[in-house]
This record gives sequence, structure tokens and C-alpha cells, in this order.
Amino acid sequence: MTLVQDNMPVALFAMLEHLPWSAFTSLVATVLVITFFVTSYDSGSLVICMLTSGGMEEPPTWMRIFWAVAEGVVAAVLLVAGGLAALQTAAITSALPFTLIMLLICIGLMRGLRLSRQGFAIPDHLPALMDPGAGRARTWRHRIHNMFTFHTREEIIDYLRSVAKPALERAAGEFEQKNINTVVTDSEETVTFTVYHEGYRDFIYTVRLHSYVPTFVLPDYTRPHHKTGRYYKAEVDVNNRKTETDITGYSQDQIIHNMLGHYENHMEQLEPEAAQ
Repeated sequence: MTLVQDNMPVALFAMLEHLPWSAFTSLVATVLVITFFVTSYDSGSLVICMLTSGGMEEPPTWMRIFWAVAEGVVAAVLLVAGGLAALQTAAITSALPFTLIMLLICIGLMRGLRLSRQGFAIPDHLPALMDPGAGRARTWRHRIHNMFTFHTREEIIDYLRSVAKPALERAAGEFEQKNINTVVTDSEETVTFTVYHEGYRDFIYTVRLHSYVPTFVLPDYTRPHHKTGRYYKAEVDVNNRKTETDITGYSQDQIIHNMLGHYENHMEQLEPEAAQ
């Protein structure tokens, strides 16, 4: 008991000495401990490599070797400088900043839960998913096509210029005929449709280029994008908040229907005194 209290790392072997075949079981325990540390070490190096490479699922081998060696050098320096106690202290100290990160994650979760209560989900307007006259089959075929298509940055930017912007300009023209102040603005990566109501909360509908790291379960669909590590979508932000609505490939009429659905939802959530 005294030995275990004074030197915790040898507790396992002290226990095995009191069992039959202590030499053999100690050897097996040593192999298992080495295997545990090697696999954990390799997994940790892979995670660090994926984070520093922008989320690549198959980072370069040289990068994995670099981080594995760097971790080993840091651990060796700490062991030589102060022994196991210094290594343990360094691990605890370096983990402290993650407490702040966990708090930020909790705050983000709370904000996400609040947003989910604000009714950003839009009713399933069937015309928003169909081309005029294309029929019901256009809906599921379009969705399947989008599931297995990964677009480049240039393709999405061209889509914003040639489809999204003209669609919102058409809608703005109709709004202006109703004497509603509406403006369409654009930048390299966005097209924004803004409706101004004096005394009301403005409605801001933005089609924005969003980039993603491929994480689809079928690796054949992510390999073409390993050179850049990313693919792109045209997604909708409403009142400067993401809605996770992917409208890539929508026609002009579909975009207008989608925008109108959000606008109707926006008008329904105005404060009662403002709605009067």
C-alpha cells in the first residue's frame, strides 16, 4: 500500500507481483500500455493535423509526421526538465484555456436554441422547389442532384450573378410597384434583397456563398475536392442569420418563392404595436 501511494505508476505491477505468472502478466500489461499510448498518440496527431489543414480527411503524411514528432519533442523536453510532475502540470495548464472555449460553445448552443424558437423554418411551399410546368417530379430529382453535386467557388459566384441577382431584381420591381421601398445590392460573394418599412424591422434576405469541408460518408464524392479541401453552396441568410437553406440550382422563380416565404414569416413575427 505504501508503494502504491508513493509511486502511482507502479501500482499495476505491484499488484501483478502478488498473482501467479507475474513476469508474464507484467510483460502483457507493458505491451497493452504501450499499445494504448501509441494509438492515442497517433489519433491525437491525426486530429491536430486535420485541424491545422482545414479539416482534410486525409492530410498529407509529412504533416502527420511533423505533428507526431513535435508532440514527442515537447513531451521529452518536459520530462527531462521536470520529470513526470512537470509533464502533468503542463497538461493541466494547457487544458485550462479550453474551459473558456467550452463556455463559448455553451453560449453558442443557447443562442442556437433561441433562434430555433423564432420560427425560421419556412412552410413547404411546393412552387419554391419546382420549375414552372415541370411537375412534382422536379422536386425530388432536384434534391437528389444537389445531394451528390459539389460546386466550385467560381460556379456559385456565377450562379449568384446570373440567377440569384436577376431573380431578386424582378421581385424588387414588383415591390416598388406597390410603393414599398426595396433595394437589391450585391458584392463578390453575396446578393442582398432589403425591404425597408418605416417604423418596422427591415427585412434582409441574402443569398451568400458558403464554403464547406466535404464530410459526406461516400469518399468518392469528396476526393475531387481534396486539392482545395472545400466545396461551395449558395445559402440563404435572413436578417443576417443563417437559415441553413441551400438554394443552389434553384431557378429564378424558385428563389423568389423562397424569399417570399421568408418575407411572410418575417411579417408574421413583427411586434403587435409595429404591425398596427
